[in-house]
Amino acid sequence: RIKALAKVAAEKDIIVMTDEIYERFCYDSNCPSIANYHDKTLLLRGFSKAYAMTGWRLGYMAADESLKNVIEEMTKIQQYTFVCAPTPFQKIY
Repeated sequence: RIKALAKVAAEKDIIVMTDEIYERFCYDSNCPSIANYHDKTLLLRGFSKAYAMTGWRLGYMAADESLKNVIEEMTKIQQYTFVCAPTPFQKIY
């Protein structure tokens, strides 16, 4: 199914964003990812879930070089919308 979705996305020149925050919880084999089949994929992953880092909200986005401009624009949005430090780093009074 993922290969079929990747084929449609490629034919229509669609950028796909995939949230794979739980990818480390596939125990029988590797989790399938559309990023393996489609270059125009924004891959979202993180460390908080996989390594039980509750509250840290530590993650990353990866993409092909061809999507560099998209990442740059998303970075601008992120810089001005997330202003709080993660909970574990905030001083409690």
